[in-house]
Formats: sequence, structure tokens, C-alpha cells
Amino acid sequence: MADETDLVGRDRELLLLSNALAAAADGPVHCVLHGPAGIGKSVLWQRTSEAARRRGYVVLACRPAESEATLAFGGLGDLLCDVPRSLLETLPAPQRHAVDAALLRADLAEPVAASRAVRMATLAVVRALAVTSPVVVAVDDLQWLDIPTVAALEFMMRRLTTERVCVLASLRSDGGYVSVPFDLSPSLPEQRRIQLGLAGLTMGALHRLIRTRTGQALSRPDLRTVAEASGGNPFFALALSRARRGARQVNHPRGPLPLPQSLQTVVADRIAELPHDLIEPLAVIAALAQPRVDQVVRALPRSDVISNLANAEAAGIIEITDSKIRFTHPLFASAVTSAQSSLRGQDLHARLVDVVDDIEQKARHLATAANGPDPAVADLLEEAARQADRRGAPEAAADLWELAGMRTPQRQDAQRHGRLAAAGARAFHAGDARRADELLTAAVSRLPAGETRARALLDLADVTFYLGSTPVAVALCSQALDEAGNNRILRIQCGLHRAWYGTHNLQGQLQSIEAAVELVRDDDARNHPDLYACAQLMAAYYRFFNGLGLDREAIEFARGLVRADDTAWAADWARMVWRSLAKYIDLVEVRAAYVTEYDLCASVGDESSMGTLSMHLAEVDCWLGDWKVARDEAERSMEILEQCGHDRWRGFALYAWGLVAAHQGELEPARNAALQGFEFATRTKDPWVSGMHLGLLGFIELSRHNIDTAIGYFDQAESMLDTIGLAEPARHPFQADHLQAVLARNDLERASALLQRLEERMERAPYPWLAAVTLRSRGLVRVAHGDLDGARDAIDQALKAHDELPMPFEHARTLLVQGQLLRRAKEKRSARAVLLAAKRVFDELGAAPWSEATADELGRLGLRRGTIGELTPTEEQIALLVARGHTNREAAASAFVSVKSVEANLTRIYRKLGIRTRRDLSRLLGAPRS
Repeated sequence: MADETDLVGRDRELLLLSNALAAAADGPVHCVLHGPAGIGKSVLWQRTSEAARRRGYVVLACRPAESEATLAFGGLGDLLCDVPRSLLETLPAPQRHAVDAALLRADLAEPVAASRAVRMATLAVVRALAVTSPVVVAVDDLQWLDIPTVAALEFMMRRLTTERVCVLASLRSDGGYVSVPFDLSPSLPEQRRIQLGLAGLTMGALHRLIRTRTGQALSRPDLRTVAEASGGNPFFALALSRARRGARQVNHPRGPLPLPQSLQTVVADRIAELPHDLIEPLAVIAALAQPRVDQVVRALPRSDVISNLANAEAAGIIEITDSKIRFTHPLFASAVTSAQSSLRGQDLHARLVDVVDDIEQKARHLATAANGPDPAVADLLEEAARQADRRGAPEAAADLWELAGMRTPQRQDAQRHGRLAAAGARAFHAGDARRADELLTAAVSRLPAGETRARALLDLADVTFYLGSTPVAVALCSQALDEAGNNRILRIQCGLHRAWYGTHNLQGQLQSIEAAVELVRDDDARNHPDLYACAQLMAAYYRFFNGLGLDREAIEFARGLVRADDTAWAADWARMVWRSLAKYIDLVEVRAAYVTEYDLCASVGDESSMGTLSMHLAEVDCWLGDWKVARDEAERSMEILEQCGHDRWRGFALYAWGLVAAHQGELEPARNAALQGFEFATRTKDPWVSGMHLGLLGFIELSRHNIDTAIGYFDQAESMLDTIGLAEPARHPFQADHLQAVLARNDLERASALLQRLEERMERAPYPWLAAVTLRSRGLVRVAHGDLDGARDAIDQALKAHDELPMPFEHARTLLVQGQLLRRAKEKRSARAVLLAAKRVFDELGAAPWSEATADELGRLGLRRGTIGELTPTEEQIALLVARGHTNREAAASAFVSVKSVEANLTRIYRKLGIRTRRDLSRLLGAPRS
């Protein structure tokens, strides 16, 4: 079982157990891991025992089985089997004699009074071992430990005071507070008595476990089914996931979960022990979504129903609270359902139609009770699907639409496949892209040409794009446009989709959006504000990336037309496009917008969008310098998008993760992520994403000072993006790095050409990031040409651009360049101050490679005195206070000097650092923005 469950999702428990081991170095500790069978107790127990051995602790371990529970001292024999004989020989004779007798190591001619002697011997052995190193007494499956061994261990633990001993035990339980055999309440303080109950794993942890152990990457709906049925128990979840493979039913998209044989035996035996008259009420409970006592009574109008429910509760199969009923474990419901014959099940569901009030439940019961297609049942299922859509439950809606299609008669072929197409669209929003692709592909092949098929083609284009094939997605949109006829609104929708999905051709995207905008009328701003805003924002977006500038006024006007709570696709796209543009205008505002949108998507169950939003948040937080949060967001994004099957966005998520890791100095993991993402993008023929990963690979090699390799990646990225007509560097921010690498090879001609390109783009769209890196690059090129005054002017302008740019890493890079410039100008004191400020930012961020590079620059100065330049301690204190925004009076109060003293010190500080104003001082020494 240990190999099957592994330790996915148990970071918190591992930390608590590690702390307990550490505490054992100071005195006795008692830890009990408890939980149901298969929850992962033994794995944690084993991993903790191994961790103790790595710490140099002595581990005395035993793993009793149920069959050994009556074998006296069986556990003690295992615990003491590795104790050196030489240590046992030091015991007093009665104790040594008793141990040999208890462990059957001696053929004794006469009986001995071994009980107390064995206990004393156990205590003595543990105490002797604890003198040289802490001791862990580790017992797995404590419930099977024989009573004499329990007594010996209890005796030992109650007499320990300061000895370095940890008792580590696992115990099977059904949850709650556990009564363990060792009654330690009188002997140990509460903080040294740890009971760690193991709950079921989260869906994310189960996903990682199942992927690791079985190679499966379940879709989000299937994963949720397994999680609910297993109760989060990793052992059960693994068995269920294997049984789930290939188990989709023909007549019901999400039928009863099949139980694998290994679990059928365990659970079915428990059900088989029940009296026969309890089975039928349990079957009713299993078939109801939220069973209540009154519903069971209405379904089975018999006099013994109430008593049968009471008996089932007494048997531990169900729990009844305020007339609500639940199985004590989800697998009991599956076992009861599996035991029903199909005919009996149909009869049961037919009866339940009149028991439930909710239209969705009625429709589901009718669908299960029906023998085949039935137009009335199909109509009710469609009505239920629409209700599920309205209440924001895409997974339920997908199931109901699919059931509606299955129950639609063959003579209504167009309606049947229209319903299956709707099921595909909802499945996509529920996070099951593969199923959505199957349903929509089948539907468009059978639907007649016209508006219905045009809409289905657009939905299929959505799925195809997210699965990674942009050219096919564009072709589907073009086909939809051809079939949209005179429906102007639908034609606009087709044009917007075609523009968005044409990432392999920027000029084609611009042409598509311009054609769509021509169909938009002025009154659409009033009658269709979300569609109007979407078209105008997308037009601004593609003009921007085609090098035609950034129309901020038009962007803000269109944004103002979209309500924050509007969940229509056009409103969603409009917000998405605005966020994509706002990244380059206001990072703080756009981050808040991403969080708001994430919460909105979570509220309606749009998990695929949650995955992409997490990816964008990771990128934004990386730029803002909050790298720990960014790392968590990138990992969440990769997890969700893998579950949803969105290969294209998985490439984006790998980029975000690699970007954060590269900034944190984890260069090899970052490189692996970038290579994997590049492989994704190459396979799906997506140069847009390929260019992002190539730029990231170049940054990684630049961080390693592998200049030639970095230039190779940058050249490849530039060539690839030129082929698609990309004229704006915002989404692929490697151009400044490219120029820096070229300069490192002293290729001034090419560096100048790269700078000219950046300056032309800055002139067209002077947003803060582009201005800062372009001006920094200008400074580098002028330094290389020996124009130190021109370089100083460029760097000063770059630092002013950083005032509007809350990107601390980029700010520190500019300070590093300024420090290098000042060193070249022989202004060593000023250079030192600037370089120290850059290093402080790199250190606070955790950018180890860049901090080391800055330290190297500091070493070249040859200065030794002071922390900041040549400042005295008092000057340094005042400089830091003023740099962080304190007034002279506030700085005087904090430094316990007069205001005049602050003013005099500032004069000397400015002279030593080669600056003139408080603003210059703040740039040098102020706290990094985040």
C-alpha cells in the first residue's frame, strides 16, 4: 500500500512529524497517526521512520498484522531484534532472563515471573540507547499490537522524563479523537502528545497521485467523481481511477461508478451482512441526490421503513441528522447501486420521479427509467440542462444535454445532434476538453449547414484552439462565417473568433478583426455593449501587436461598456483582452482585475478559465516581485490545465512556471520547463508560444553567462516571431536581453540595430516597461561606444521610467547598469552605493545569479570602507530614513539628532554619493517596489 499511495498532498503532516522528531531531541514525544484504511497512515509512518534514521536516530520498529494480535510479545520481539546483544548483556540478570524468555531466545527449565521484568528491561534498553542518540519506537497498525507488548511500551513511556524518545504509532480509526493503548495523560504535557488525524486528499493531490501512480490524467469531472466516491482516500481513489478507465457508458455519460474487484469484496461483504429488508431503503438513498427520511417513506410506503432506517444507522451504514440521510462512506452507495439489477434500478428511478421536486433530479430519474428514446423525456432533460446553465453548473448541464441527445428519437436527427453539440460546449466549460471535442466533432458532421451548425463550429473552434491547433481553429471559424448567412451578429462573432485564434499570422488577425469591426454599428454600443466592446478592444489589441501603437482612450471607453458581472462570452473576451493590454499599462490594477475574474469564474465553475487566469496571475506577480505567490499560481495553473486537457495553455503555464523559477535562480528546472513548453508549442504549430519559451531559454543562459547559447536562442525567437509579423515586443520581452547578450560579444553594429528597433517601437507605444528597458539598452550601447555622458543621461531617463513601473527586478537591473557606468566613469563611491542598492533588491527578491553578478561588480571597485559608499554609520542611517520617505523632522526623531544635524548630514551624503536630490537618494536606497 505504501507504494500505491505515496505521499502526495501530505506536506502539512510531514512538517508536523518532522517537528515532532526535532522535539524528541529535547525529551519524550508521543505521536499517533490515525485514519481509515487506505488513507496513507503507513506511508507517513514509514517516511517518518526513514527521516529519523537519516537524522541519526535509533529506530526500533514493528509492523504487526491482525493475525499476530494474540501472539504474546510478538511486537516486542520485532522492536528489540536489532538491539545489540552486548547492550542486553548489561541488563540485570532477572531482566535479561525475562527478555530471553519473552522472546523465546532461551529454553528455560522453569517458569519466570517475566511480566514486570520485561517491562523494566524495555525501559532500561530504551534509556541506554537514548544516551547516545534519540530513539524512535515505531509501531505501524497499532490496533494489531499484542497486549503484553502494549503493556511494556506503556510502562516505559509513563516513566520517561527527559529521555530523548519518540513513540510513533499508526492506528486505524474512523476519525475523531482516538483512544490509543498508551495512556500518557499523566506523564506528558499536551504539546508533546500529538494526534494527527488524516483526512482525504484534495482534488489537486489526488490528481497528482493518480497521474504519478497510474499514468492517467483524469479530466476534471472524472477526477471529481473519483474524489467524491473515494472520500479522498488515496488507496480507494487509485483503485477507482483504474476502474474508471474506459468505463464511460453508452446510454449514460456519468453512470454509477464501477467498483474494482479489490474494493467490491471489502464493501460488498459489509453490505451482504445486512438483513435483506434493509437493502431496498438503502437503494433509494443511493439513488437520491440529497436523501431525506420523508422521501424514502414516500418511495417505499411500508410500515417497516422507519425501523429499517434505524437499523441501517445502527449498523454504521448511514447517518441521519435532522431528517437528512448520508452514507458513512461514499463507497457504500456505489456498492448498493452495483448490487441492483438494471430492471430493478429502472423501476426504482421511475418511482423516484414523483418523490423529488427539482426538475434536474426528475429529468435524471426519468432518463434512467426510460428504455430508449422518448421525446417527452428528452424535452424535460433539455429544460433541466438550460436550468443548470442558468445557475452556473456547466458540468451538470453537459450531462443533461448529453442525456437529452441520447433520449431524442432518430427521426429528430437535427435536434438530437444540436443537443449533443450543446453538451460538448458545456463539457468544455466544465473542464473536459477531450469529451467536448468528441461530442462537437460528431455533431457538426451530422448537422445540416446553417446557423445551428455555424454556432457548433465556433464551439468546436474553441475546443480545437485550446487543444493546441490554431490553423484548424481558424479554418473552423471561416467555415462558420460562410454558414452564418445574413445573421450580422453571428458573423461578427465568427470574425472575432477567427481573429483570436490566428496566432500564427498577426497580419491575418488584424485583417480578420478589421473585417469584423466593419460589421459593427454605432447603436451596438447600446444594444450589444459587450459585443461592441469586445470588437473594439480586440481591434486595439491587434493594432498594438502589429506595431500601430496603443490607443488608450479607445481602450478605456470600450472597457467602460462591460459590466463586471456579465458572464456572456463577449463580455468575458472583452475583459480578457483589456487585461492583456493593461498588463503593459498598470500592473497593480490589472492584477486586481485578474483576481476579480478568477473569483467570478470560480463562482460559475469555469475551471478552464481558472487555469488560464492563474497562469496570467503568476506572470504578473513575477513582474511585481512576489515570487512565492507567483510560483503557487503557476503550479495551480499547470495542474488545472492538465486536468482540463488544454495543451496550448499548458505551454503558457509552463512558461509562467519557468519564468518564476528562472528569476529565483532555479535555472535547470526552469530550462526543463521551457524545453517542455517549447515542445508543446512546436507540436501544435504555435510560433507565438514557441517564441515565449525561446526568449525564456535565452534569459536562462544569459543568467548563466552562457552568452553564445543565449544569443542562439534569442536569434531563433526573433526569426520565428518575424515570420508571423509580430512588431511589438510586449508579450515576448526578450529584446533587451538579446541586445545585452550581443553587446557582451562586442558586436556593436548589431547591438545598435537592435536598439534602433526598440526605439522605433517605443516611439509608437511608449508604455512604462518598454521605455525603461529601451532607455537602459540605450545606456548600454552608449557605454560600449565610449559615450559616458550620453549613457548617464539614458540611464537617468530609464530610472525616471521606473517610477511608473512597479517591477523591482527590472529596476535592480537598471541600477546594476548604472553602477557599471559609474565604475567606468571612475566614480567609485557613487558606483558602490548604486550597486549595493541593486544587490539589496536582488537579495530581497531571491535572485541569486543576479545578486552574485552584482557582488562581482562591487568587488571590482576595490573599496572596503563603509556599507554604503563612504558614509559614516550616522550618515548611512539618515540616508536610509530619508530614502524611504521620512521628512527631516521624522528622520531626526528616529536617529535622535537635531533637524539641523540631519540637514548637515544630507549635504555630506549628497556629495559623497554624487547626487543632488532626495529623489535621487530614494532611487538609490529606497525600498524595492512590490
